[in-house]
Amino acid sequence: MPSDKLKAFQVILSPLASCNNELVPNSENKLTLKLLARDNTKEITQAYFTKDSSIGKLLDDGSYRLSYGKAKPCVVTLKWNHEENPEMPFLEALEIVSFRWNP
Repeated sequence: MPSDKLKAFQVILSPLASCNNELVPNSENKLTLKLLARDNTKEITQAYFTKDSSIGKLLDDGSYRLSYGKAKPCVVTLKWNHEENPEMPFLEALEIVSFRWNP
């Protein structure tokens, strides 16, 4: 069973401007982060976030710290979301903690 705990992960992430996973509740209001072990590889998994979340706002703030389709090393906080549909939990991206990895 997926845990309720928040966890921070060092990943390469690449944001997508949609959520095409119909198993994710309210997918029309969500966007996708592909989580990669390194650039130009197949993703390990995908995490989802709402358009009006802090990650969604980063994509729209004009700073280009995070851009659609561009992979970037980040530390991201993830959790399993069971609240929207307890029968089908999904991996939710909550926050980008850092735009680089600290050694």
